[in-house]
Amino acid sequence: MTARQQRLFPELDGTRYGDVGLRDRLILPKFLEPAAADLRLRDQQQQKAHEILVKWADLEESGKLRRKKETTLEGEFLTDVFSNALGFTLFSENKEQWNVWPKYSVPDGEADAAIGLFDTETKGPPVALMELKGPTVNVDRDRSRGRTPVQQCWDYLNVVPECPWGIVCNYVSFRLYHRDKTPRTFEHFTLQELRETKLFREFYCLFARGGLLPGLLGERPRAELLLQQTDERQREVGRELYRRYQDQRVALIRHLREPPYNRSLDGAIHAAQVLLDRIIFIAFCEDRDLLPAKSLNTAWREVGAFSLATNPRWQRFRELFRSIDQGNRKCDVSAYNGGLFKHDDEVDNLELHDDWTNFFREIGDYDFHDEVNVDVLGHVFEQSISDLENVRADPEGSLVPPKKVSGKRKRTGVYYTPRHITRYIVEHTLRPCLQDRFAALAAEHGVDPDVGPEEGDSDRWSRYQQARLAALATFRVCDPACGSGAFLIQALEYLEAVYSDILDDLRSRGAELKNWSPQKVKDTILGENLFGVDLLEEGVQITRLALWIRTAARGRTLADLSENIRCGNSLVDDPRVDPRAFDWQKGFPQVFAEGKFDCVISNPPYIKLQNFRRREPRVAAFLVERYRSARTGNFDMYLPFIERGLELLKPDGRTGFIAPNIWLYNEYGRGLRELLAEKQSLERFVDFKSHQVFDDATTYTALQFFSGQPRNAVDAADAPTGDLAKLDFRPVAYAGLGQGPWALLGEADRRLIEKMRQRSVTLAEASSQIFQGLITSADAVYHLIRLGPGRYYSTALKGDVEIEDEIMKPLVSGEDAIPFGTPPTDKHLIFPYLVTDEQCRLYTPKEMKQFRRCWQYLCENEKTLRGREHGKMDHDGWYGYVYPKNLDKHAMPKLLVPRLLRSLFAGGDLRGVVWLDNVDVGGVLPKPGWDTCYLLAVLNAPPLDFVWRKTAKLFRGGYHSANKQFIAPLPIPKTRSTKHVANLAQKLARLYEKEAALRRGVCRRLVVDLAPASSLPMAPELVSVPRKIERFESLSAAELLREVEKFAKRKFTPAQRAQWDAYLTQQSGSLASILREIEDARCQLNDRVYHLFDLTADEVRQIASEAAPNP
Repeated sequence: MTARQQRLFPELDGTRYGDVGLRDRLILPKFLEPAAADLRLRDQQQQKAHEILVKWADLEESGKLRRKKETTLEGEFLTDVFSNALGFTLFSENKEQWNVWPKYSVPDGEADAAIGLFDTETKGPPVALMELKGPTVNVDRDRSRGRTPVQQCWDYLNVVPECPWGIVCNYVSFRLYHRDKTPRTFEHFTLQELRETKLFREFYCLFARGGLLPGLLGERPRAELLLQQTDERQREVGRELYRRYQDQRVALIRHLREPPYNRSLDGAIHAAQVLLDRIIFIAFCEDRDLLPAKSLNTAWREVGAFSLATNPRWQRFRELFRSIDQGNRKCDVSAYNGGLFKHDDEVDNLELHDDWTNFFREIGDYDFHDEVNVDVLGHVFEQSISDLENVRADPEGSLVPPKKVSGKRKRTGVYYTPRHITRYIVEHTLRPCLQDRFAALAAEHGVDPDVGPEEGDSDRWSRYQQARLAALATFRVCDPACGSGAFLIQALEYLEAVYSDILDDLRSRGAELKNWSPQKVKDTILGENLFGVDLLEEGVQITRLALWIRTAARGRTLADLSENIRCGNSLVDDPRVDPRAFDWQKGFPQVFAEGKFDCVISNPPYIKLQNFRRREPRVAAFLVERYRSARTGNFDMYLPFIERGLELLKPDGRTGFIAPNIWLYNEYGRGLRELLAEKQSLERFVDFKSHQVFDDATTYTALQFFSGQPRNAVDAADAPTGDLAKLDFRPVAYAGLGQGPWALLGEADRRLIEKMRQRSVTLAEASSQIFQGLITSADAVYHLIRLGPGRYYSTALKGDVEIEDEIMKPLVSGEDAIPFGTPPTDKHLIFPYLVTDEQCRLYTPKEMKQFRRCWQYLCENEKTLRGREHGKMDHDGWYGYVYPKNLDKHAMPKLLVPRLLRSLFAGGDLRGVVWLDNVDVGGVLPKPGWDTCYLLAVLNAPPLDFVWRKTAKLFRGGYHSANKQFIAPLPIPKTRSTKHVANLAQKLARLYEKEAALRRGVCRRLVVDLAPASSLPMAPELVSVPRKIERFESLSAAELLREVEKFAKRKFTPAQRAQWDAYLTQQSGSLASILREIEDARCQLNDRVYHLFDLTADEVRQIASEAAPNP
């Protein structure tokens, strides 16, 4: 091992330096070492810094430092080390800007110091927050006000989310943390190590001014660059390792299915997975000093010269497996046992060719000490589970290395949960549950945990701590969809810290705790505290492997996890429905003998019913019958998992999930909403809105916490950037939540929306129908671009066609719609239907022949049309739409509402002249007695936009959904006087149509006169103009001309520039005049709509403060 690696093991004095044995490196040595050796850092300042730090090391070595309190050292230490040595400027130096701010105030506390770029005008933001403690303090264990120094530092980072770095120092050691990582990931240096030049240079590289702050010329801080390099390399090595791992696994599965093995698919998967799990475990252990170094390489290389075996290398690997299982003193291998290396006929009786061992050796070449850390392995393990499910679903097609992840992830619904998410869920599920348990024990023993033991009453306090220890040993935590074990690993780490807290306190009072070694704590957690179930045997194996990797210790056997991590279907307990059915009472008798689980934590699978039902029809039918949450609509699999989690809880237990947020709104979430409204069990909801937590798929998720005890309100917060550090929770009373869609609104928003609803009917009540557009399932055939009378462009045929105009209808998509008015459009739709007052039907083939050219065109595409949706249209009506709904609605006066919008608006088709496209734009037909223009006005006003954005589902890019379920409940004010508002809507419709026509005219002229040569064969209708030019009012004259030249792909002559400048200036003036009229008319309309809702000035300001820009 290198000197750097040796420092990771427990020969360091834990009292002074804390628990550094199981940490992950923040910066990879392969990047830090060359950066630290950079000659540009070797100047007089670095030499001076080394001398200063060696002086402090001498003080420590002499014992003088130990006798000093932290408060007496703090000022001198900051000045000498951080200013004189590391180059940070102090306020006392009287410069315009300084870098070290002692006693830096943070919300609810004070950091000992902050590092940043400070001046007299501004306080921050800080770049690093520092926690300083005395030389005798163990920063991982000693507590002040119930928190260790490390916890205090992380508390600072949590309340100052703009600060990236944390520093923990007890004068004899230094730690550097980053907020995007976890408390187990840090860089660590001791004063004594800094005597060594190489380690000092690494320390200086990170902690000196240029390590944490930008350079004088704006260079990025070295630590920031090195962390970026580390993250990129770990992502890269994870992808590379997994690609090779999966390629070899697939090849081995294929090999084992062929002669002479002829294994079943499940048998081949089992053997390949166990074998590769063993290799990964060995690679991890040999790099962590838990097995002899280079064990894999030794097994591959050291083959007996006179071996008669035809596969001597494979025989050596089998011997290695036996040695790890049973122990081998000769080779310094401890017996690990635990099941992973237990003799398995399916694996250990294989006779593999030596070629297969090449990959085993190659795995050993990876750096499992630093590069392939627990996070990287987590990604590898989760992908591994998903790929195996893909192989099972399509064994012939999937026994090749996968090229894409998204498809298979959609199939299995499994996503790797990032570590900061598992950490937050574990802390906010286990911590409040344990706090309740411990508070009850404190009351029982008559102690105050916040104050600590009273003088002379140490015995009572010790009895309380012993009671805590006993309660902790029976605390049960479960993940019913444990996957790769990410949640159980995080729970293990959290519980380790709680055990350490109790045991350290008892030891400090002289308690004899010989039976409570660190390994005993791990064994207790694995045997008594943690439980998991997964549908896939490979998921169970990988969870066990992950827990073994995390808890392995030299000289100790691996924990037997066969009783705690089980394989089965968490949702089904009837083996007649599913042979993998899991009976929870029989599976975990020790848990159910004393009640149920204290906590359930999970990232359940996200699988839509329609996908699942095709694969598992009997199970799907069972779920619908068994779970209330599965009885409404096409439910998603995570809903019964949430319900099951609640069933598994003790009355005072808690659950924490990350799952989609859509059940708050969708019809399929109604069953769960009804259940939760009855039980009042949803306790906390952290909505990520459109932020994407998972790298591999677009999912809209939330952190969801439930309680076994009813709550009066849900604490709701939004995390639209993914930052969980500074959440602003708002109580949402259950009294305001019904069976309909839930909007978790703050009190001010709820009151305002309720006021508007009291004076209104809903849009659904004011409409005869809210309908979606026409679905053809072959838009390339039916949607054409009009080029002239009887001439159209077909995407399907990639050319011009002749079609009768009488069968074509103008078509509007969501992207075409404009506020208030009817948009101009070149898109047209083949409409092969007869619509009269009496009937609405498909033209017969005979009737279609009156449109001879259209019929000929459809016949050219007959094969495509018959093949729609897996042959669903292979019948006599093959030329019709797949879903011929709402055919008679499009020729009626109506409102047009695009499906996805940043701010709500509606267009008006007052003459019924356009047809609507698919789900991209919906139609609203007013009821008799309701003025179409009045509805148009209200839908385009800020009050409805406010209500809609508060209650509609949010998508990426700031778009909200405006489909029927979100616009139908919108409030429409009841009034007898609609004339003025309706007249303003008509005026605005004319103005917006005029604006659209002007823009269209400018774009058409640019295309006709300037389209580049590459687009000359195309009709002008087919050439698009960049949006920058289309919205040309935002550009100056010079910028606009530059964009036009870019579009034309040529430079203009002076005469051309003058000509185009004059034309564009004139059009810009005309557009500006229209936009001013629009603004004036909208202001008048908005004021009238505010008045219709009887809004106060404060309420108007509340709406205006959150208004999105006009479309």
